Amino acid sequence: MNPTVSVVIPAYNCASFIRNTLDTVFQQTCKDYEVVVVDDGSTDNTMEVLSGYGDRIKLIRQGNKGNSAARNTAIRNSSGEYIAFLDHDDLWLPEKLEKQMSVLKADKSIGLVYSDGYVVDSNGSIITTFFESALPQRGEVTQKLFMYYFLPLLSVLVKKDLVIQAGCFPEDLRICEEWELFLKISEKAKMEYVDEKLVKYVVHDGNQSRNRELSKTEEIAVMQRALKNIPALQSMPVTNARKRFCNLYRELANIQMWKQDAKKARASLLFALKYKSDTLKILLLLMMSFCGPSFYNFMLKSRKRIYGSKNPFGPGWSN
Repeated sequence: MNPTVSVVIPAYNCASFIRNTLDTVFQQTCKDYEVVVVDDGSTDNTMEVLSGYGDRIKLIRQGNKGNSAARNTAIRNSSGEYIAFLDHDDLWLPEKLEKQMSVLKADKSIGLVYSDGYVVDSNGSIITTFFESALPQRGEVTQKLFMYYFLPLLSVLVKKDLVIQAGCFPEDLRICEEWELFLKISEKAKMEYVDEKLVKYVVHDGNQSRNRELSKTEEIAVMQRALKNIPALQSMPVTNARKRFCNLYRELANIQMWKQDAKKARASLLFALKYKSDTLKILLLLMMSFCGPSFYNFMLKSRKRIYGSKNPFGPGWSN
């Protein structure tokens, strides 16, 4: 008999993390699951650690192709009706699966459920929570999900057939792959939020999502593809999309200036101008960019020091 839930874990050079992660799966109060781990070409002793679990996990090894490809391999080799995602360094609380499964069983129109959670450091100390300053969404969320990403991957439990229909994770993305996948899924089914902290996202030096320039570049790519391929976005107000693109290119320019790359930053600001949103603001940033990164960054830091979170130029002025 097939399990109800397949827990999908990509693993790469994670021998020091993976035991803690798997322990939180085995401690689940819901026991109707399988664990599918794909070692993505690790060069440390990850495979040795994983092999020690025997038939408690379904272990697959492949050459290094990235997290998306590893998750897709796990999905293709899974047997459950639902898929739960967990990276090799993140943690679940014991009732995670049980509480989310009860939501899915109670309403068949819901295809995906997610929850709140903690952000912790490598010592386990709480830094913040996922939704301390963000707003979770329920129901038909495609347009809201386009405007900002609010689905913590490690908290998601989703129907497997929806993942397959959406084409699984795009393997050309390294950071924003789940956003593109869940945008597609949001067209097909409602989403629900469990207002409880059921997971822990561990922050450490190896987190890929700390590459801010790559993250912004991929956000822009996901939005461009979504507007082209997702019909539910066609009815969204044009001004909303323009402002979102403008802000992303402006944020990308600020990151590039911090990295002392004025040429790239000016190119990003010119792209921002094309969206005809906050034009005066972008023009001022563009003029500042010709004074060099030191002046540009000094002005942004000075504005933050003087005004704090209160922005005299309106939202979206700086990161």
